[in-house]
Amino acid sequence: MANYDTANVEITSSQAEATTRNSPLRDVFGEYFDAAAEFINENFPNVQPNHITKAGLYLTYLGAVSLNLLPDKPICRHLAVTFHTIGGSFDGLDGSLDKVKRRPTGAPPTIEGKITDAKADRKGETIDYASLAIKALRRGNRVGAGLYAAATITNGWGAMAKKKAESHGYIVKEGGAGTRVRRAVWAGIGMDFNNNELITDAVGACVTFENINTTFKRLAVIRYGDKAQHYMGMNNDPAFKQEAKEIQEAVKPLALRSAAVGLGLGLGALVIGSRKSRKSQQR
Repeated sequence: MANYDTANVEITSSQAEATTRNSPLRDVFGEYFDAAAEFINENFPNVQPNHITKAGLYLTYLGAVSLNLLPDKPICRHLAVTFHTIGGSFDGLDGSLDKVKRRPTGAPPTIEGKITDAKADRKGETIDYASLAIKALRRGNRVGAGLYAAATITNGWGAMAKKKAESHGYIVKEGGAGTRVRRAVWAGIGMDFNNNELITDAVGACVTFENINTTFKRLAVIRYGDKAQHYMGMNNDPAFKQEAKEIQEAVKPLALRSAAVGLGLGLGALVIGSRKSRKSQQR
């Protein structure tokens, strides 16, 4: 990945696409996603990138439902993680298939496809952490439930901050292994070890911290420009800025809905906790 660290560097739209959407971990697995996309395009030409995006989201839903409805046994937890992992991998596969589909014409990615992908990300993370919060509540782990509720509340903040920065023409880099990839891994760990309170609390805390930390680092780009850690350059193409605004507006209702769900779960944890405290005092 190119490193643009000079003030007011002008970046083309194609470079912006690469820098804002590719994390180091995606680069590592990119060739495998590309090979799978080539296979799908050759053998199932009617399959479109949005089909892959939606299939991944449905698998994520299935993992969340499995976590809370199937018997509380290791094999069932492994099954939930399997659905979650395959669904998460589709988040990389849909982009590769889109690239393959566009190759003959050289057309750029469509705004509709980007909005669909962004919405799927927000929905998937909301159901991931909401389901983990519910599982923690059912286990009587109020701290873990509260932390996962906080993760649900904040899950859209980083994405909104990124699009806000892009709407001002700033190129914002991914952090570490790619913040969404890292959160997906943590969610998988949280699912498989939800019977362990220490791991549950740690995962909930890490994800919440990641969400908040990423948000502030991306907003810092708007305030501090090239001095900010996540600054990668400028793209003053009006189309780039307008696209960021459109995606931001499309995702905003989902971010607000996720915050409402997380707030409800957090209040639920507080209510259950206060009731249990009163019962223990009465004894």
